[in-house]
Amino acid sequence: MSEIIYGQYNATEFPLKHFCYREIPEHIGNQLFDLNRNRLAYFRGGLSYIFLTGNEEYQLKDFDMFSLAKNRNAIFDSLNDADVIFVNRNTFGETVVTAFWRVSTEFYKLDILLTKELLPLTEVDFKGRSILTVSVQYIWKNRLEKIAEKKIRNHDDKKTLNHYKVAFDLTDYIIRDKIDVSKRDIENIKTRRSEIESTLKLLIASEQLQEFMSRLDEVLV
Repeated sequence: MSEIIYGQYNATEFPLKHFCYREIPEHIGNQLFDLNRNRLAYFRGGLSYIFLTGNEEYQLKDFDMFSLAKNRNAIFDSLNDADVIFVNRNTFGETVVTAFWRVSTEFYKLDILLTKELLPLTEVDFKGRSILTVSVQYIWKNRLEKIAEKKIRNHDDKKTLNHYKVAFDLTDYIIRDKIDVSKRDIENIKTRRSEIESTLKLLIASEQLQEFMSRLDEVLV
C-alpha cells in the first residue's frame, strides 16, 4: 500500500520527468488504463489530447484524470505501487489526489481531480483500447480558459504557449470535423475572447495571433 499524506506537497522535492506517450513506463500506464476501464477515473489534459488527436509526440509532464469523489478509497487501492500519494487542493480549492512514481532522480506524476459530477465524456479507440476521456469541446474550452487565466493560475510563458498549441489544433479539429459546441461554451469563450487575445499578444507573432483569432471566431459565430 502506498503512503498517503493529507496535505500539500513540496514541488521542489519531486522534479518531474518530461516525456511523450511511448516513454510511459508500462506498469504506470497499466494502472491508468485499469482506473479508466473500471470507471474509477477518466482521462483529461494532455493524455486526452493524445487519445483524441493521435499526436503521440506531444510532450507530457504529468498525467491528468478526474473521478467522482466517492471513488477516492478505490483509487488508493488501485495506485498500490506509487511511491507516495497526496490528497491536496489545487489553485481553486478543489480536492486532487496526486500520486508520484520515482524513476531514477525524477518522478512521474498523476493528478486526479475529484468532482461531484462527471465532466462531458466521449469514448475513443486508441491502439485497440476503448478509452473514456473528456470531450474535444471540453479540452478546447479548458485550454482557452487557461490562456485567459494565465496570471491567476501563475502559469509561465512556456505553459501558456503549450495551451495555445493545443487550442489551435482543437479549433481546427472542431472546424474540420464540424463538431457541435454548446451555446453555453461558445458564450463562455466569447466573454474571455479579449483576455485570450491580450495574453497571446505578448507571446506569439501578430500574424499567428490574427490567424488563430480568425479561426476561433469561425467557431464562435
